[in-house]
Amino acid sequence: MRPIWILLSILILIVAFQYQNIAAFIGIELALKGFQELDKNSDGIIQKSEWPGLGFSLVDLNGDNIASKDELKEFIKEFSREFSWQNDVNERYSLPVQLIKGSFISSSMSIPVGYYIYIPDSYNKQPQKDFRTVYYLHGGRPGNEARSVYISNFIHTIFKDNSIEPALYIFVNGGELSHYNSEQKDSNGEDVFIKELIPHIDSKYRTINHRSSRGLEGFSQGGRGATRYMFKYPELFSS
Repeated sequence: MRPIWILLSILILIVAFQYQNIAAFIGIELALKGFQELDKNSDGIIQKSEWPGLGFSLVDLNGDNIASKDELKEFIKEFSREFSWQNDVNERYSLPVQLIKGSFISSSMSIPVGYYIYIPDSYNKQPQKDFRTVYYLHGGRPGNEARSVYISNFIHTIFKDNSIEPALYIFVNGGELSHYNSEQKDSNGEDVFIKELIPHIDSKYRTINHRSSRGLEGFSQGGRGATRYMFKYPELFSS
């Protein structure tokens, strides 16, 4: 059985993001109904083995392979926050210590803009080496740099076992319209990323400041943003 009620609740939040309080209430109610359907033994939790298909890590905030009702509620709330250029990670997430919070003062807005960056262990062990960068563009809107940081656990595992060469992995806040400039909302997420965040990262950290060593990754609306940026700014990104 597919977790249809949980998926429907997430869709409502994405579509009705501008009505945060109403969307959160409806989303939580639908998600809890889906939770009951998946909780076959009615013990109040969902084991990973009970979850059909992909996406379990989204609701397993602490990484213990068990999803509780409280974790599900917290996940729904993540998609119903009011927009802010700086967002804190949910304390229930279990994250690697290599993930740190950063910010810079936007030259266009004169306010702090937040981001999260995963710094591999080899960065400090090899002080003479410059590193590749990968920018992750979150899905949904409005923007929130903390929304998808849970995937840093997977990044940590991949870099730790040397599956691929380590890189600096940056989680971006896409602005109120998520990865687009918006005169109507007075939120230029595209310009803040391209003209401000990337230069900030290249000046603050030991990066390879060349398109051949700068990549993009995104989910949902972030995937669309990554594709658009790749074609619009070929001088900046190689993948």
